Amino acid sequence: MKAKAFRIDSSIWEQYKDEIVAIYQRETLEKTMEIMAERHGFKATKNQYTTKIKAWGLEKYANSTMWKYVDQEKKKRKLEGKDSLFEIRGRKRSRSYIDREISRNVTYTSQVQLLEDIPTPEGIQVFTPCAEESPIALRKVCIDNLPWFQFQRDIEMMTQVLGIEIFGLSPYYNILDQSSSQLDILHCRKSAAEFLEIAFGDAVKSIYPTGGMFGLNSGPSDYPFTPSFRKGLSGKFARLASYIPFSDAGDLSLSTSNPSRTTHPSNKLQDFLEYFVFMTSNDMLDHDGIKEKLECLSQILDLSIFPYLLGLNSVPMKIFTRKIFPAVVKSGNTRLAKIIIDHGIDMTNYRQFFRSFCCVIEHCMSIAVGHDDKEMVELLCKEGFSTQIEIYQSKKLPWNLGNLEVLRTLLLFGADPECFVVGRPRGFPLVDATGSGNLKAVEMLLAAGANVNSYAPCYYGTALQAATYTDNLELAEFLIERDADVNLPYGMQLQSVYAEKGRPRYTPFEIAAEQNNTSLIHLLVSRGAHVDVGFVISPIPGTRALHSAVRNRNITLVRLLLSKGVSVDYRRPDPDFSDTPLQLAARLNHPEITELLLQHGADVNAAPATSYGLTAIQAAAGNNSFKILWMLLDKNADLNAPAGHKGGRTALQAAIMNRHLLMAGYLYAAGADINAPPAAEEDGFTTMEAAIFSENRSILEFLVRNGADINASSPGNGSSRCLAIAASNYWLDGLSYLLDIGSNIEGYYYADRFCQGFNALGWSIFHENIPMMALLLDNGANIYTPVSDTLHPERRCALSVGLISERSHEITSLLLKRYEDLERICLKEDILARAIHEDVEDSQTFGILLNAFNKLPKNIYDDQVQKAWHKLPTLYTEGEIVRELMELLLKVGADINSRDDGNTTALQRASKRGDIDICQYLIDQGAEINIPAAERIGSPLQEAVKGEHMEIISLLLERGADINAAPAEIRGITTLQAASINGLTGLVVELIRRGAYVAAPAAREDGRTAINGAAEHGRHDMLQLLLNHYDGDEDLRVVCEVAAIYAEKEGHVEIAEWLRQHPIS
Repeated sequence: MKAKAFRIDSSIWEQYKDEIVAIYQRETLEKTMEIMAERHGFKATKNQYTTKIKAWGLEKYANSTMWKYVDQEKKKRKLEGKDSLFEIRGRKRSRSYIDREISRNVTYTSQVQLLEDIPTPEGIQVFTPCAEESPIALRKVCIDNLPWFQFQRDIEMMTQVLGIEIFGLSPYYNILDQSSSQLDILHCRKSAAEFLEIAFGDAVKSIYPTGGMFGLNSGPSDYPFTPSFRKGLSGKFARLASYIPFSDAGDLSLSTSNPSRTTHPSNKLQDFLEYFVFMTSNDMLDHDGIKEKLECLSQILDLSIFPYLLGLNSVPMKIFTRKIFPAVVKSGNTRLAKIIIDHGIDMTNYRQFFRSFCCVIEHCMSIAVGHDDKEMVELLCKEGFSTQIEIYQSKKLPWNLGNLEVLRTLLLFGADPECFVVGRPRGFPLVDATGSGNLKAVEMLLAAGANVNSYAPCYYGTALQAATYTDNLELAEFLIERDADVNLPYGMQLQSVYAEKGRPRYTPFEIAAEQNNTSLIHLLVSRGAHVDVGFVISPIPGTRALHSAVRNRNITLVRLLLSKGVSVDYRRPDPDFSDTPLQLAARLNHPEITELLLQHGADVNAAPATSYGLTAIQAAAGNNSFKILWMLLDKNADLNAPAGHKGGRTALQAAIMNRHLLMAGYLYAAGADINAPPAAEEDGFTTMEAAIFSENRSILEFLVRNGADINASSPGNGSSRCLAIAASNYWLDGLSYLLDIGSNIEGYYYADRFCQGFNALGWSIFHENIPMMALLLDNGANIYTPVSDTLHPERRCALSVGLISERSHEITSLLLKRYEDLERICLKEDILARAIHEDVEDSQTFGILLNAFNKLPKNIYDDQVQKAWHKLPTLYTEGEIVRELMELLLKVGADINSRDDGNTTALQRASKRGDIDICQYLIDQGAEINIPAAERIGSPLQEAVKGEHMEIISLLLERGADINAAPAEIRGITTLQAASINGLTGLVVELIRRGAYVAAPAAREDGRTAINGAAEHGRHDMLQLLLNHYDGDEDLRVVCEVAAIYAEKEGHVEIAEWLRQHPIS
């Protein structure tokens, strides 16, 4: 029989009630019991827990309905002018808690619509607060323990304890040798922050390219986000307060507020260093930015300070020293590099990930190698750094430097001569050294054990292939003497298709033939190269060399290859060599080679290549080569051979299209079919269409007289394209003639496969050819028919295409006069929206459209106006023009708060773009500031913070923007989350003062909490600030562990370690 459980006094249960409730809301009962036992030694049976939970009226799975009720009740009371406070299960809840739980548990859809009455859930009471309860005081923000301030205190302490001036000038720094601007920096009476701005200069633009250089000054007397903020700071100086936390006194730092500090240059250096460490340890500088600041610092700062700094052993200094080490290596400062290494820097497992793309951090050995720094390479080798290098970071490889000492050093310290370049195939060093033409490096690598026949797929192939490709006879002879195989590649090596350099699929002989290098050809043949075997993937044996010989017009090599039995009709399967040698010779108009190939039995009627191929006689006609034509006819070449499947031409089409009138006449007289069909698939032309490209009216008239079909259609087109082709080529005379003889007016023509297809009217509008437009319209061009058959419906009608033009005013006026039924067009096309999308530069054209549309039915007119409004503000149009367009649309009834297809308002879009003037205008005109986030775009304030648009942030805060609004569902972030991710520490301080929820949940899809986002982006000070004010229910140890995982994944290893120790530190 089980022993009866001990009774637990109700006072003990009440003592732990809030914590039990909080845990049970997110965990199972068993987990709740486990956590309470672990934390407090509180042990109760499952039955006791169940009884007590029921007595408390705790309904774990009633959250959704309960919070819907709270949300609806709060809204209803607000409409009645009543403020509301709630008591839930006997406990009064703050407004911030209520708002947070509503955002967690009530969907956006439920929030924006009034639901049917929900019965009052058990345990909830609502009441009106007393008058004294209504005002909510600003929160006190704890910032004293931020690493930024702690580092400054450490520096001050070091100076005082050691009793020396640590920040002395470098002994190599000679003030007399410095420019006047540098003297000004070191001696002017400016605040430390102003000094830093001058010292950093434009280089700091790399930190925030969207916002430019942020100024650093001592800040205004009142806090930066009070209503007077925007008057107190302006331009780049206004950005400072958003990034740097202020001390309680309102100053930036202890150093700037210390009245005992003088303006001696050494103090300026201290200030410089403090800001440098802050930005580096908070991941606010990229590699180039760190390098530039470090160079500036190391020129004037005595390096003896670094052992003191490294001795601090703080998290910021660990981050700082690790991040500056690649820059130290790049600078070539072996003394400083040795100091850092001696203090235990570990780069072996570090990886840096940029948010837009990922890459491995600048490999220190690669940097040293790329800068031809033998001393640094030797230091790193002696200190145990890997001898492998990364080609993307090294920029120059050891054999591409001025000397070979770096390569010698790497090999001496054990670099594998076959594969010490990361990310490249085995054998790459020898192959690339050969490709660069460095004979001594090749000798050195072979002496170290490199395999002379190693094959590097996608990159030359073998060393001999590289030597051949680069026409290096000396290296080719050297490699052959070292037993290089003259007939590689073969077998599995042929799997490589893509080549970054060279022709890895082809034998050295094939490459030499392509290069037309006679010396190499003779060398390879003399050393046993096979001239009749190459990369074979077709059933016909052969080699690419014959094609190369024909292409290079090398008749001697052609004779050699034919004498060796190479197939005279061999056809390469790849696009570059898809012709037969005879077809290629005819294309190149080379009668002697053509005759030689015919003597060896070349097929005169071999089918053309599938894509843009020509038979030999078609190629001869296109080149106007009568000599080759007669040779082929003597061998019974087919004069009417059909055009190739894609992009082919008949002989007559080829001659006419290339304006060879005599050849065309000869072919016609010899029996060429004037109405032969064009290529079957793409880019084929009828004889009439081909004639239009000649822009010769006599040819057109000749063809028509001799029975050419003027309206024959091409593949993929339901009607003739003759008029469209003439219009696309600006040929007004030809277009007029075609109209006179009854050519089809509606056919579409694509000038190339990447271009839109227009009919004749469309091309005339596109080319802004108003006389041609008028001629077509006078001859029956249908203005209601789509002028383009593109897939983009908004560009199909004549009026839409006309808006693209720089002469949109004239074209629009002409077209509007021709429309008898505008309603028909406006039901299909959003014309006003298109005008804005196409960046209409003058409001005059827009006004013409508005006036013309004013006659439309009201519902159609309003729809056109509102869709136009949804295109504002545009991405490209200047702000003044946007404002004029907005004023026009608002006057005719546009709804300033309407949402576009993306569910966003104009204010959200303007905030996202960072357009302060438009934001100010919209707010002044009554735009709603607290528009909820859409699916993919946040509230105006969230978007402004995400884009770091400081003036807009200040404006919205002044006007009462909701700092705790729920985020967008997909990749959304709350205001605090955005500021935390972007490293806006000063702004986060102000948001917390105003009641921002630190523990606000992440967006439903791909979101981040403020703490996780700060950890992921390496914001150390931000994390401390957020943890100081964590207001969630989850165990802080769990919060820190999750954040540590995010930090670790992005390479912020010190922050991850710090987070894991934080709860117990």
